[in-house]
Amino acid sequence: MNTNCSTHCCTARNIYAKGIFTLLYISLTLLFVASATAAEYKSDKFQYSIASAGVGANGTFLYTIECNIKKMSELDEQLACSAIHGIIFKGCESLNRQPKQTPLVKDESLDEIETTFFDSFFEQGAHRQYIISVARNSMVIIKAKKGYHIKAVVCVDKRRLRQHLEEKNIIERLTSSF
Repeated sequence: MNTNCSTHCCTARNIYAKGIFTLLYISLTLLFVASATAAEYKSDKFQYSIASAGVGANGTFLYTIECNIKKMSELDEQLACSAIHGIIFKGCESLNRQPKQTPLVKDESLDEIETTFFDSFFEQGAHRQYIISVARNSMVIIKAKKGYHIKAVVCVDKRRLRQHLEEKNIIERLTSSF
């Protein structure tokens, strides 16, 4: 009688373990598919993916940023740089019923042409004034071999960022074509 009970318990554990592994596999697959559809960008300074996460209060925009950092002290700076760089140069694909967002800069070579402006813009920290907040309660931090993989929602004042780039004649004003 004990043999049946222990066999039954082992079978139940196996079924439970298989269910957990199946659920984990499906979750990771969905996460990978969602990450693959987000706009990804890699260069010497920036390696991130960006996806639209909705609209915040007072006309701000929410973006899901995924990036890798070496030290936790780089967290806020890397998220800010990635969000602003993505809005300016990459835009966002449509994801999770959020509309596609085109980059503010239409000319892809502008990054190379205006290097002095953008170098100082990012290096001197001017980009940080357009970051409203980072949602710490939804942040995911995964320890990796050489640092951390971060996923966070960043709230950005895209309207003010656009106005700044228009004032510096980096992009055309929206009303210039009328």
